Amino acid sequence: MRGYFFEQFPRLLEVEAKRRPKEQQVRQAMQQAGLEQIQVRSLWEVRRVYDDIAALQADLRSRKGRSLLHELTDGELEQLISAISAKMAGQQPIHEQDRWSIWIGKNICGTIK
Repeated sequence: MRGYFFEQFPRLLEVEAKRRPKEQQVRQAMQQAGLEQIQVRSLWEVRRVYDDIAALQADLRSRKGRSLLHELTDGELEQLISAISAKMAGQQPIHEQDRWSIWIGKNICGTIK
């Protein structure tokens, strides 16, 4: 879903980037903590399943659980909802997913932290 946010309002990418550390920062911090063999894995989690577009629209309008949407004016939010609705026309149910990054490293003794 966030992909649609960024497609419609590219300025939100900058807001999002400021909220998350860069990959190199995470790697550096893990190395400084004595971790080696650092890996990152992605996991997709189903955030919510909507029965229809109306349910998704209502959820987006509430901005609940989506602090990024508070960066938009009410008019911009309606513009976003309209664009997402057009792209999702005819899809039922709608599965919204979030992507998580999982960082793994081993300490010098070889145990996973």
